[in-house]
Amino acid sequence: MIAFGVIAVQTDAVSVLYIVTGVLATVVSFFILLSRKRSRMIGIKLADDVLWSANYLFKGAVAFTGCAQNAIAIIRELIFYFRGKKKWASSPVWLWAFLLFFATMPLYTWAGWHSLLPAAASILSTLGFYFKNPHHTRIINLFVQSMMIAYAAIVTNRFALVSSAVTLLSAVIGLIVDYRVKKRIQNKPQPLDAG
Repeated sequence: MIAFGVIAVQTDAVSVLYIVTGVLATVVSFFILLSRKRSRMIGIKLADDVLWSANYLFKGAVAFTGCAQNAIAIIRELIFYFRGKKKWASSPVWLWAFLLFFATMPLYTWAGWHSLLPAAASILSTLGFYFKNPHHTRIINLFVQSMMIAYAAIVTNRFALVSSAVTLLSAVIGLIVDYRVKKRIQNKPQPLDAG
């Protein structure tokens, strides 16, 4: 009877951790693609990946691919954050290593055809965060978040589903802001040449 009570407490604790990490990750997800600077975008994405890796872990075995993908994404974000700042992080080998790893990840974490969705999303996300232009990252994330919405629905992770929808919305908002900033720059009066 005591053992049963301990198991029940552990299950409740895991459920609480699943809820807490899901809520926090959903809030953090909104801000990733709204950032105007690539380094800030990657830093927020790093925090988000830590939360999602834990959330998928608390979700259980059905979401193992999502957990593993996010764990590797943590390493990816750390390296991409230092790209251009540190010589070791600036090698294009990192890009190809991450692309290869994410492409083969479903072989090790196979739970059905849906295991391909986070792999494909991580491949696109890797390309998106490798680019230095945040505008390109936002465009690629329209596709990334669409795949993650499908994956979250299949593994019934409500937090990930809502978060991916929120992140998709933030990508759209970010693209609208990009468009407005571009228009404002184009419409800005040019100074007259004094000569």
